[in-house]
Amino acid sequence: MNIISHNCPRCHTKSSAFDLHVSIRRKDINYRPSTYIGFDTLGQCKVCKKGVIFGYEIYQGNWTKIDYQTPDSLSYEPKDALFDLKYIIPETSNSSVPQFTPDPINGFYVQATQNMNNDAWDSAGAMCRKVLDVGTKLLARTNDIDLNKQQTNNLAARILRLHEVGKLTDELRDWAQKIKNDGNFASHDEDPFSQTQAEELFNFTQIFLTYTFTLPGMLASKRPPEENGTD
Repeated sequence: MNIISHNCPRCHTKSSAFDLHVSIRRKDINYRPSTYIGFDTLGQCKVCKKGVIFGYEIYQGNWTKIDYQTPDSLSYEPKDALFDLKYIIPETSNSSVPQFTPDPINGFYVQATQNMNNDAWDSAGAMCRKVLDVGTKLLARTNDIDLNKQQTNNLAARILRLHEVGKLTDELRDWAQKIKNDGNFASHDEDPFSQTQAEELFNFTQIFLTYTFTLPGMLASKRPPEENGTD
């Protein structure tokens, strides 16, 4: 069994170690010259313990030089044996982050996702609250909403202020209050946060980002260009 380093597309751990367990030779490389050999190699992330498929190709001549070894049977990185990594399944991306979520909120959301994938329920709850805290501050700043000292420093007061000026609907206000309260519980309560609580809070957080950043961003991107001149 070989071990490689790669960013994990499931838990988003950077440069995670992967155990390569088995390689299956592909039969579908019709789009490549017959001198190329393809393998789908099953890897398992050492952090989240979930599986990833690495799609490798190697030139026939180079394959003979390594005695027809497969990526999992090597004792070093496949790239050092001239295996070319063509794809991984699932793809490495931040596609789980709701579209148009700005920096640094998207980074906090990725950390919440990573904690969820690692069964770190308390940490996930705390990161969801941080997403809400920074998200509401950015929402107020980008919409030129004046906040007093209490609203600037206190999340609950800020949520009420955003609701007062129409930036949070009644439903969003209620969701935001739940994220705040449950996030506080995850950070400070003596009892551990449960998986059910973490999953519910994570889903609320995703809904909050979708309604406050994704939908407005989509509408702005579809706005017709302003016409030059008059009829």
